[in-house]
Amino acid sequence: MVNKQDEDTNQSKFLDKLGCRKPQMQISVRNVPQMDDDDDPQTADLYYQIAAYSDTNKNKGYHAQPLKKNGTASNGVFLRRNRKSEIIKINKNTDNHQKWIDFEPVDSVMNIHHCAFGCGENENWAKMMLMIWDSDDNHIFSTDDKVADFYFGYGDEVFVDEQPGLFISKNDCQLNRNEDQQLNRGFYEGGRYEVAWCMKNGDWKEALQVKLNFYCE
Repeated sequence: MVNKQDEDTNQSKFLDKLGCRKPQMQISVRNVPQMDDDDDPQTADLYYQIAAYSDTNKNKGYHAQPLKKNGTASNGVFLRRNRKSEIIKINKNTDNHQKWIDFEPVDSVMNIHHCAFGCGENENWAKMMLMIWDSDDNHIFSTDDKVADFYFGYGDEVFVDEQPGLFISKNDCQLNRNEDQQLNRGFYEGGRYEVAWCMKNGDWKEALQVKLNFYCE
């Protein structure tokens, strides 16, 4: 009988290099587009979610995951309420083109991917998606606006993954050389790792930038 791996035993070169099994993670954003055209185009109520991919027939797809794990596994209410970050209001007076907007640190989201016939390289951890949202509370029937999705995975380091599906265009946004050297530092000191990406859209003046910082407490 094969013993299934858990978060403490599942092999991870990334966590081995980082130096801890349960790091903290902080999301930062810059050059945020102003999305709320129906209310005030000068504001955005920004939050994010982290989703993990499940390939089981019943739940196939990406599903938002809890960002804090200090609730018990049986505390379903805590886990359901904990799938969104805090909301940060961005308005015309917010300097988010030079300065990073930092969300509060959360527990890193890493879900195990069980492979029926053994996992290949970078396959024993689930594929992930960072979803950036603009909260819309204009009226009772309002729905939140999706700003951008960033697909990634865990291997030797945190790598960019392609969006699933046929005829889907790949995110081809590239940071310039100076920003790439400054922001994509990888393992830049003991117990810390940093990676940054960008996203372009024809309606945006600048490319949206996101930064993921992992660190051991």
